[in-house]
Amino acid sequence: WALFFLRFLSLVALLTLFVNPKWERESFYIEKPQLVIAVDNSASIAFVKGKKAVQKIMSIFKKMLYYMRNLMSSISNLENKQGY
Repeated sequence: WALFFLRFLSLVALLTLFVNPKWERESFYIEKPQLVIAVDNSASIAFVKGKKAVQKIMSIFKKMLYYMRNLMSSISNLENKQGY
């Protein structure tokens, strides 16, 4: 039986090589997009008294960015603990 099994394995190996299989490995990664915020700091903004509104909006964006970074860090730490 041992010789029959070896003959069978050799034939399977030869047939596998004859078919010429190709293995491809795909890897994926998450690319974080960059958020660009442009602020108009010209004299026209000061003229229409929009400087305070711009500062308020920038403050809101900074707070959102801070909370998003903390959230992403927490998610990353959780994934590392769970082994993802």
